[in-house]
Amino acid sequence: TEESEEPDQIEEEESKRIVIVDDEPLVLLANRKILERYGYDVTAFGAPGDAIDFLFDDEADLPDLVITDQMMPGITGIELAEKVHQSHAGLPLILLTGYTEALMDREELEKIGLLAIHTKPVDFKSLNASIHDILEERKEAIAVS
Repeated sequence: TEESEEPDQIEEEESKRIVIVDDEPLVLLANRKILERYGYDVTAFGAPGDAIDFLFDDEADLPDLVITDQMMPGITGIELAEKVHQSHAGLPLILLTGYTEALMDREELEKIGLLAIHTKPVDFKSLNASIHDILEERKEAIAVS
């Protein structure tokens, strides 16, 4: 294979940890595999409740970022973000949605940690750029404080 077919690897020595939540098993598997090819350490959850349990487990290391689907049984991605934000206000989230209508005011979404929205089918180069930008901003904010 040619190098141009491979995704751009992240440059950090340490792989960034991402939790991804999607109730569609094939979508979840595909997203996880592609993000892993970009060099991320991915933990995938097909049930939002399992992701919430993981994120609220005091023994678990928090990920650097959470990516969640919007439409899932029992909870939306926005509701999941609100729950996560209550205990982990600094944890950034990205929302994936198959719907293009406005979900909420952009400023309101940012208040609950949702820093980017990507429509399905996902453009992974664009998603990777969002992940990179969010993690860089977070790293700079931590360095400043």
